[in-house]
Amino acid sequence: MLYGGVDEYPSTSYLSVYDYTGGVVYTSSDEFSSAEPSGGYAIAYIGSNGFSFESGSKRATTIWTPSGDIRVEQTVQVLGSELSDSAVRVTTKVTNTSGGTREVGIRHFLDMMVADEDGVWYATRDPRTSFSQAERIYAPPTFDRFVAADDPDRPELIFFGSMRGPQGVFSPDPTPPGRFIFGAYSNYGQVWDYPEGQDPSGDSAVLYYWGWDDGNSPMELASGKSVSVVFYLYAVPPGYLEPGEEEEKAAEEPERERPPEPAHMVANGLLVDPQQVLPGQEVRVSANICNSGEEKGSLTASLAVNGVAEQSQSVGVSGGSCKQVVFTTAKAVPGTYQVSVNGMTGQFTVLAPRTVQASVPSSQDIGLGTWGIAAIIAVAVALIAGLVFIFKQ
Repeated sequence: MLYGGVDEYPSTSYLSVYDYTGGVVYTSSDEFSSAEPSGGYAIAYIGSNGFSFESGSKRATTIWTPSGDIRVEQTVQVLGSELSDSAVRVTTKVTNTSGGTREVGIRHFLDMMVADEDGVWYATRDPRTSFSQAERIYAPPTFDRFVAADDPDRPELIFFGSMRGPQGVFSPDPTPPGRFIFGAYSNYGQVWDYPEGQDPSGDSAVLYYWGWDDGNSPMELASGKSVSVVFYLYAVPPGYLEPGEEEEKAAEEPERERPPEPAHMVANGLLVDPQQVLPGQEVRVSANICNSGEEKGSLTASLAVNGVAEQSQSVGVSGGSCKQVVFTTAKAVPGTYQVSVNGMTGQFTVLAPRTVQASVPSSQDIGLGTWGIAAIIAVAVALIAGLVFIFKQ
């Protein structure tokens, strides 16, 4: 599952080595496309220049030299001889064979199947979380190890993978990854990036990243230097001890994660603005659509004016959050109009033109103009003539 072997076929789990300096992701499958939408890097088969392979009863090593710049060596070794100490150790070593400094990253994409179940249940240990089939992304992971099972209530097999630990159980200690994902297997063709928001419940995978470029520094190698990363995989039947557990402490089976609270949608916070307008002027009617549950939900918000339905919008809201919905309406006939949105009521008034000055008067509206000036002069002349006549009397 974890290495190509003499047949150069990695089955359904894949290794990717990102040479940041060269802008190339080398992958253990020759079937992937040469570009990814969000990549910004080339994609090349890691075995294009050949490989070497050695195996024994408990160990297999594959060495690739995909370019003159890096050399990749992966060793998969079975440890122990009993359930209490058995595990698989995976070691991946990258060596800088170029003449200058290089930055590299390593990703393992592992197809998960536990007791013939493709869509596994997943949880963490130290700290402990309950089983779930929801996608989870950690950057970086802060727990000791992950656990997967075919059934959270009556598992046939419990499967573990190292993260920060278990420390002091295996030698050497595992290398903590910079990013870890419990996700959907359907994205196996993405050789480095992972498109978030997937559903792993039908077919699941886990992804280990070291030297992840988004939020964690790539691993820098001077010329001739190497870096190695190590992780461990192991499984026990229910009731057996994990490797490293004390004899009196039986392996605990995590409780199944409780179902999330269903969506509970409500509308509140009706606002009508402005509440007085001229004929034809727009009125903004807004409200908040809130979801007090945990699952995502949707609600259709409908605007009615004087009891007549005018507009509607379907609003999707994540659990524990709110979204604002906004309608606009305008009326030509003066009068008071009643508005309602999902049972909430308000009103606005359309004023007759003679009862209100234009909201933004123009310079022509407030200027005197030629006829205005002429009228003022005529009134002044009449007043003067009247005064002259009085004094002559």
